[in-house]
Amino acid sequence: MLHLLSFLEFLSGMFHNGFKIDRDAGEQHTMAMINLPIGNDGFQIGIGDSNRDGRIDFDFGIRSQAYGSSPFGFGTAGAEIGFNTQRGLYAGGDYSNHNAFGSSGGGGRVFADGGFEAGSWSNDVFGNYGRSYANAGPGYAHSSVGGGNVYNGNYFGQQTDSNYFGTAQSSWGGNTWNGSFQANQAYANIFGQGGSVSYGTPPFVPSFGGGHYQSSGCNCARQFMRFG
Repeated sequence: MLHLLSFLEFLSGMFHNGFKIDRDAGEQHTMAMINLPIGNDGFQIGIGDSNRDGRIDFDFGIRSQAYGSSPFGFGTAGAEIGFNTQRGLYAGGDYSNHNAFGSSGGGGRVFADGGFEAGSWSNDVFGNYGRSYANAGPGYAHSSVGGGNVYNGNYFGQQTDSNYFGTAQSSWGGNTWNGSFQANQAYANIFGQGGSVSYGTPPFVPSFGGGHYQSSGCNCARQFMRFG
């Protein structure tokens, strides 16, 4: 379970530092679950979606939180053990660091189902920001990373999802100020199907709501089964 301070820093970076989410391209690289804790030390309750099944689950944990400071900045560190209603027992920790040049933090935990989740974030005074998240469990795995610079407007991201049946991957990048955007998507599954597509918007091209796209790609499937 990541600490509330990290959760707020993550949201701040996502909404104020230009963290890009392009749902038309199918890219969603926000963290699937950062539990929102009630309280810092002692007993704590968290709520979220730790196994990415679209259903709410809860944490009931015991947490220890530590703080430290110096003339150059301050930081936090936490550890927690508990029970998740979907994934069983878990153990994890988190940290954050803050100084005159920026902030960073992260955390992770392991579950009794054999899986884990982990994430990190960073911001600095030069306008750079970054986010990453990974989550894996029985039959599925997810990873995503994104970042950019709030001053020059550049941003990028990548996401990969896989399960027993196949894998899908997408990557994207662009510039907030000139409107340029480029995305690539690909997938493959155990039935022999697969495909890829690339598309984008050139700099300074008016979209008029629909977008001026240059696209290319393929969609292919090999013969998987034959009878007779």
